[in-house]
Amino acid sequence: LNRTDMLRFRKVCKKASEIGHYIDHEIKALIFFKKTESITTQIPNYIKCLILIHAPNSADAKKIFGSIPGHIDTLYLTTVPSAADAKVVLGAIPPNINILGLTTLPSAADAEGVLGAIPEHIDYVILTTLPSAADAKGVLGAIPPNINILGLTTLPSAADAKGVLGAIPGHIDTLYLTTLPSAADAKKIFGSIPRHIQALRLSTLPSAADAAVLGAIPPHVLRLVLNTLPSAADAPGVLGAIPGHIEALRLTPLPSAADAEGVLGSIPGHIKALVLSTLPSADDAEGVLGSIPEHIRSLGLTTLPSAADAKGVLGSIPRHIDSLVLTTLPSAADAKGVLGSIPEHIRRLRLTTLPSAADAKGVLGSIPRHIDTLGLTTLPSAADAKGVLGAIPEHIRRLRLTTLPSATDAQTYKNAIPLGIVHNIP
Repeated sequence: LNRTDMLRFRKVCKKASEIGHYIDHEIKALIFFKKTESITTQIPNYIKCLILIHAPNSADAKKIFGSIPGHIDTLYLTTVPSAADAKVVLGAIPPNINILGLTTLPSAADAEGVLGAIPEHIDYVILTTLPSAADAKGVLGAIPPNINILGLTTLPSAADAKGVLGAIPGHIDTLYLTTLPSAADAKKIFGSIPRHIQALRLSTLPSAADAAVLGAIPPHVLRLVLNTLPSAADAPGVLGAIPGHIEALRLTPLPSAADAEGVLGSIPGHIKALVLSTLPSADDAEGVLGSIPEHIRSLGLTTLPSAADAKGVLGSIPRHIDSLVLTTLPSAADAKGVLGSIPEHIRRLRLTTLPSAADAKGVLGSIPRHIDTLGLTTLPSAADAKGVLGAIPEHIRRLRLTTLPSATDAQTYKNAIPLGIVHNIP
């Protein structure tokens, strides 16, 4: 049964209440039908999303949300709690959930109470429905400041786009669109994306014939994420239509080794940074990574190869890449095998996550000697600064911090950085 069949079956079958859950392998989600029971079923580790057909009430929220397994990171609620219950219900969502999908919206009057109760560990909200242009400011404006990514599965009309998209609050810097506007509406809809949005994520791509839609992406959008890839035949027309102000491109799927040259080779010359959400196998790495065009100077990886595969995968990064960005880190036990496989032509390394103070020596100490510049996107706490920053190896000559410490803590961080490393803390 597919999901539609299952939902239809539950409506007509007298024993439907006996079916407590359904695993949708296509979208890698578990759909949970029961109203008041804890989630006791064994959920496979590759299932990362949970869809609750019935949101728990305030009395059951802690029990039900507390039973969500730790590997689930995405939660969809088909109903939202009342403003009176929202703080208790949404506040019970466990910290392993960082993506929250809502298939219904509160009214503009209730939005602040409901959306404002979304816990701080959630940074990504997906909305299945949109408010009207009249209500958009009240509803979207109530999205709390910890949310920096907003996903929309429907688009407003060209007539409503300015009112709806213009109401997206300023703390959101990334917009995820599941559908594309038509060629006729693209200019008005994309043109209504507010200036504080710097990254755009697309689930679908236009055909080569309609690729001019991409040209309507506004100039303040600098980063583009693609969840699908064109065929090798269509790639020159589609990827070639990415506008010149886009500096960085992220690809969620990878082309096959056979198609890599046609697809990756079509990335236009103004793209200087490429991020890959998946990695090729060690066998395919040379064919895929070797097809990255020469104008790409920075490569970002959101996953890492195993220590066994690291030499084959990382060793296939082409020589024109001189900067590597890692979203995840190896364990201290695997760090030498993984980080030690970074090829010698890589001079700059940026880490978007940090090891713990306990693991820092094993992880950061494995950074190879040919890396002379280290960038850190996040800061350790002042209490951990000495343990983490103090583990940076002496061959690092320059340290670049994206987030700077407060003036009060600045000296603590300066003292933690090994002597001889030039940093950007004022």
